[in-house]
Amino acid sequence: MHIDHVFLYNYSVKKVSLILKVLVSALLLYALSCTSTVRFSRLDGGAASYREGYTPNYVVTDSASIVDCLMRHDKTPYKYGGQSSAGMDCSGLVQTVFKECNRVALPRKAEEQAEYGVRVDEKYIRGGDLVFFKINGRKVDHVGICIGNNRFIHASNTGVRTDSMIDEYYSKRFVVAKRLFYE
Repeated sequence: MHIDHVFLYNYSVKKVSLILKVLVSALLLYALSCTSTVRFSRLDGGAASYREGYTPNYVVTDSASIVDCLMRHDKTPYKYGGQSSAGMDCSGLVQTVFKECNRVALPRKAEEQAEYGVRVDEKYIRGGDLVFFKINGRKVDHVGICIGNNRFIHASNTGVRTDSMIDEYYSKRFVVAKRLFYE
């Protein structure tokens, strides 16, 4: 009878130990999934701006990963309020790309997205920077992501497509470029 008790005791300790290991692993996975989304804070009224050599304190990723992810959505049809391959609008495209590729949580509207990041002078715009426009009024209402060489991808009323920043239509309506990361 003494041997049976020792066996049961060792069996119970091993079982409890295994259960604890599984619980700790599950908690670690949960904690990692909760903290892996980066949430940006707005800067003080957009007063800060990018200049050569300046490194913001919220480094996210390199521009290549954003542009690679963005290219997967090229030619997606336009759908107001959309955020999927079935259709998306401009701010939905930006929100989706940054969330899918870098687990970065951005607001839904272009006007709100324009409040985030560091202002980039036009001569320093590069792939991965957000570019904002006033298309229909007095406030920012359109956004795209620069892919380099004065080109950007955005969701227009004809769908996700590439256009030139120096095209007269967009150059007249350009408001600001913002960088959410620095290489």
